[in-house]
Amino acid sequence: TCRQPAPHLEKMVIEKALLLSGKANAHSDASKKAILLNSALAELDKVSDTETPHTLIQHLVTKAEIFQKLERHEEAIQIISRVIELQREADEAIRMGDEIFSNMNHYEARGMQEEFELHNELLADLLNKGKMHLKMRPDDVIELYLSLAQCQESLEDHGSALDNYMKLWSLEEVQSTLENSGPSQRKLFMGSSRCYYHLGQYEKAIKIGQVAIEMNKHFPGIHEYVALSQLASGDAESAIATSANAVLYEAPWDKGNK
Repeated sequence: TCRQPAPHLEKMVIEKALLLSGKANAHSDASKKAILLNSALAELDKVSDTETPHTLIQHLVTKAEIFQKLERHEEAIQIISRVIELQREADEAIRMGDEIFSNMNHYEARGMQEEFELHNELLADLLNKGKMHLKMRPDDVIELYLSLAQCQESLEDHGSALDNYMKLWSLEEVQSTLENSGPSQRKLFMGSSRCYYHLGQYEKAIKIGQVAIEMNKHFPGIHEYVALSQLASGDAESAIATSANAVLYEAPWDKGNK
């Protein structure tokens, strides 16, 4: 049997993959970028069988990000879907842990030692499985769903992408973080606007896109799908005005407007 790499070695491998992926971002040459990204994937393959919870999540998320950069969107979606399933398993483990711990307090208060010891063993077994440690931070969960939706958009599956954008509003665990993160909200509104446009729901695309513009009118591309939706719905005058605002406010950042 092959021995598992030590956790610190697994971490070093993932850090090297992240470094290679970061270097790829700096390259304008597509072939050099692809070489670096594939080298990063080769590094990640060295720890593909990791059983360390935190390393497993970091490994999968990093691999999905690299697949996304390589425009291998279907593979990225498969990995992200697996991470989402692991989050469900973590949530269930945390729920069970809370229930067991509550029962232990109940039995201890009533001197029910046998029941207490039984539940203590159940808790130890649950902790030993490590599923609780698979749980990601709310801001990382938000990025996970945004990445999933963006991959689906790239595959022109705008209905599924919109479902995942909308799902973020219903995930109780991320609400507080989402409400206090302007950049995440802006990504969510822009993505939803794009999807509504491609689905022919122009009024909704305009409405939610205008919310994004109000948040940051300088962000590159933020006016685009509002203008396209206005044009598609027959309001050419508003589309021209929105496009003019894009040139006015986005120009310093967006090369396409120069």
